[in-house]
Amino acid sequence: MQFHTYLSEIASAVRTQNGTKLASLLSLDDPHIPNLLMSLHDSSRSALARYAPSIIAPWGDIAIAHVQVIVNADDAPEEAYKEQDALINQCVAHLFQRNVV
Repeated sequence: MQFHTYLSEIASAVRTQNGTKLASLLSLDDPHIPNLLMSLHDSSRSALARYAPSIIAPWGDIAIAHVQVIVNADDAPEEAYKEQDALINQCVAHLFQRNVV
């Protein structure tokens, strides 16, 4: 799965309020992960950031943080933890902003 396709899938899940699909896309063990990682020529935050405006905020940043967690999970667990923390904080902030929580 290409990163832009991944963002489209997230956008669709958000738009249709499909929490199960969104949770799957943000999972660490979903079948999309190997294909997503293989498709990334440059997994750096700055390289992926150019795609973020194509999806409603904050979901682009959340998707980028998710990729950073996956990329760093084995070799840089401290960095993966920081990215996971950022991802969770973005999700919580978004939910509070929308008065969902």
